[in-house]
Amino acid sequence: MENVENALERLYSFYNVANATELSKKINTSKKTISTWKIRNSINALKKKCKGIGIYKEIFENFEIIENLNLENNSNTSFEYYFKDKPSIIRKSRN
Repeated sequence: MENVENALERLYSFYNVANATELSKKINTSKKTISTWKIRNSINALKKKCKGIGIYKEIFENFEIIENLNLENNSNTSFEYYFKDKPSIIRKSRN
């Protein structure tokens, strides 16, 4: 099931930002709004914002496809095949 934390991580990666303050500037919303999305796990509000700024597909649709892939055997074959020509939207480790 989708949650705001995961979606925000993809937004951070998409915009190449490190925190909510930087993201708020990129998506033209307040840091308080982002904080409220997190506290309330307001995934629908975040999806609405992404639709409004034209990045819904990049943040949500591709991720929903990933969730539906059968990767039980830890094989990345299906993932790599399907997304070979797509830009990376999954944030790498911050360490």
